[in-house]
Amino acid sequence: MNDPHQATVWTARLCALLWLVSLAIAIRTERKAASCWWQIAWSAAGILLGVHILVAFHFEHAWSHAAAFAHTAQQSAATVGLNWGGGIYFNYAVLAVWLVDVLQLWTRHEARLNSHTWRVFIDWFVAFMMINATVVFGPWGWKPIGAVVAAGLFIGLQFRKRVRSESGERFSDDRSR
Repeated sequence: MNDPHQATVWTARLCALLWLVSLAIAIRTERKAASCWWQIAWSAAGILLGVHILVAFHFEHAWSHAAAFAHTAQQSAATVGLNWGGGIYFNYAVLAVWLVDVLQLWTRHEARLNSHTWRVFIDWFVAFMMINATVVFGPWGWKPIGAVVAAGLFIGLQFRKRVRSESGERFSDDRSR
């Protein structure tokens, strides 16, 4: 790869793609057969987020948190008019939460936060961060895509919830079992 910036761009894109795949699997079904594919896509996306952050720190910020903070502030100011780099701490938080979830998925840890509340929190936190990253850091043409994904996510989850309530199925998180 001749342009190191492309490594940063493509790790972000692959992470987003795998997250969307995991989302599609989660919205379409909760059957145990699909659970394996959801777990693989979800885990790979979380790991790729970590790779993306490492690649960005290496190629874009020369391993400087101050440079990453300044870059985040610059992008935020250009996109939403707020010159604030604190969003980088939310990036660290989403990575930590996601990787803890992945670790617990694969270790079948008894203490895993397997409640509906945890699943809703992590799903919406990751969704917010992915859509926000698309809007703030993505190319201009991706901004409408972020809006469509957000709307599709909301509609898909509402549809799944309605179908389950009509069939009498109680909402549970079978994806992780």
